[in-house]
Amino acid sequence: MIETERQRLSAVAHVTSLMWGPIDEATLDDMVEQVASLEIGPGSRVLDLGCGPAELLRRIVERTGASGVGVDASPFALDEARARTARSSVGDRIELRLADAQQMDRRPAHDLVLCIGPGWDAGGWSELTGWTAGFVAAGGHLLLGQGSWRRVPTVGELRMLGMELGDYPPTDAVEAIVARAGVEVLWSHRASREDWDAYGERYRGAMLKFARSSPDDPIAAAARDRSGEGWRTYELLHALLDFVLLLGKPGAVASRS
Repeated sequence: MIETERQRLSAVAHVTSLMWGPIDEATLDDMVEQVASLEIGPGSRVLDLGCGPAELLRRIVERTGASGVGVDASPFALDEARARTARSSVGDRIELRLADAQQMDRRPAHDLVLCIGPGWDAGGWSELTGWTAGFVAAGGHLLLGQGSWRRVPTVGELRMLGMELGDYPPTDAVEAIVARAGVEVLWSHRASREDWDAYGERYRGAMLKFARSSPDDPIAAAARDRSGEGWRTYELLHALLDFVLLLGKPGAVASRS
């Protein structure tokens, strides 16, 4: 599957999802309030790397009065982001860019940098933390979301997933990894199995509906496979993975990296 088809399939799968991950409304509200408790307000700059539909960015701008930039390599994700910001009163304070976040210039620095479930190989929690912190202004903050192992997978499970044990750390090691990367952890949250189940139900249901309504579409076969026989792989992944959200403040070393 070529990249544009993969991006479109992701947009189709998330058409009924508020956030493109196992994050419910209550958790989204909590993240926004955590940010609002910081010194983020009018004049502050917020950067969302891999923004998807920019739901979190939009809500933070609405809540705090800050301005924001959302960056994503998927034109389909940005179409959804533009539609959502167009319905908001803060659309004039949000810039949406079609670009590879990994190629972004780190200047100007931002007061808050978001990177929730990046859609690329971020290299693990340590690498993601250090890379994201490089976009943060002195005294600023970052808000990250990434996977971790809820339990240690077996060799057979890893083989089925086409993954390696080192792809994720265990959940109870995440905060220590982030701290070693130079970031003080201020708040964290882990998705529950119920969050994963609700997310999976929306994700699979959207693909099933699309495959049935558009059987001749170029990505219909992939949607049928992923929501049918291939869903066993996703169920296993959701059973093994946590999704950790973490708000932190980079130290002097991390913020200059």
